[in-house]
Amino acid sequence: VYGYRGTIMQHLDVVAPPSASGSLEDRAAWLLQLIRNLKRLPNLFWYSSMASALVSLHMIQRVGVRSVRMTSRSLLGALLLQLMGFGVGFVAMHVNNITAAQAADMRRRTRQAIADLALRASTHLPSSLSQQKLSMAPVNGTDSSGDATQCRQPKVRSPTSEVGEKSPTQFREV
Repeated sequence: VYGYRGTIMQHLDVVAPPSASGSLEDRAAWLLQLIRNLKRLPNLFWYSSMASALVSLHMIQRVGVRSVRMTSRSLLGALLLQLMGFGVGFVAMHVNNITAAQAADMRRRTRQAIADLALRASTHLPSSLSQQKLSMAPVNGTDSSGDATQCRQPKVRSPTSEVGEKSPTQFREV
C-alpha cells in the first residue's frame, strides 16, 4: 500500500476530506475521487492485497475456533458463550427496531417532500391552470384480503373537463 500511496492519494488534497460536519456533496466528491484513484491501481496491487487478506482471514479463523473450543470446555466458559449469544441477539433486535424507525421516518420525509414539490408546482402553474378545482373522486378497488374497498383520492378538474374533454393536467395520486 505504501508503494502506491501517491496514486491512491492523488488529487484528494484538492477535495476536502469528509468530516461529520461537511456537506453530503463534499463527502460524495471525496469518495468519487478516491474510487477513481483506486481504479487506476494495477492488478498486481489487487492480487497481492487479496492474498494477504486471505491469509489474515484464515489465521483469524483458526485463532477464533481454537479460543471458542477452549472456552467452551469449562462450565463458566460455556455460560459466557451463551451470554454472548443472548447479547448478539439483543443487539440484532435493537438494530432491527432502529432500522424500522428510520425506514418509517424516511417514508414520512419522502411523503412530505413530495407534498412540498406538488405545492411548489401548483404555485408555479400559469394563471389559467391555477384556477382549477380540486375534488375528491371515489376510487373502488380491493384490499389485500380481497374485500371491496372504497377510498377517495384527489383528482384535479379543469373547467374544460366538465364538458367531457380531458385536461392535460388531470392526475391521480398513488
